[in-house]
Amino acid sequence: MALPEPKPGELTVEADRDLAKLLKEAAAAEKAWRERKEQLRKKIQESMGEATAALVDGELAFTNRYKNTYREKDLRTDYPDLTDHYVHDVVVPTFDMAQFAAVHPDIAKHYQTRAFIEVK
Repeated sequence: MALPEPKPGELTVEADRDLAKLLKEAAAAEKAWRERKEQLRKKIQESMGEATAALVDGELAFTNRYKNTYREKDLRTDYPDLTDHYVHDVVVPTFDMAQFAAVHPDIAKHYQTRAFIEVK
């Protein structure tokens, strides 16, 4: 896939090569640590079995307690005949940002977000 080019008239600056390299290294390290953290979390959670709390040296270190939330998608997949009865329409007010920006571009531009993307 070809790398994108700057858009015509787009303001560009030269980024610091060392900072760019450090950012790539940090991103790789972050990914590796995130994966390692998940592996360790799963091991601890598995070792807890049905327990809802775990201690380290006699002090509470981890909990795996039930929350008042449910995996609704799985429930509805497993029990469609039971759950279909509880489905109902909900009206939710929605802000039309595209229309607002078309009518008030001078205000909207101050609230426009940016996406920082590493291209290479």
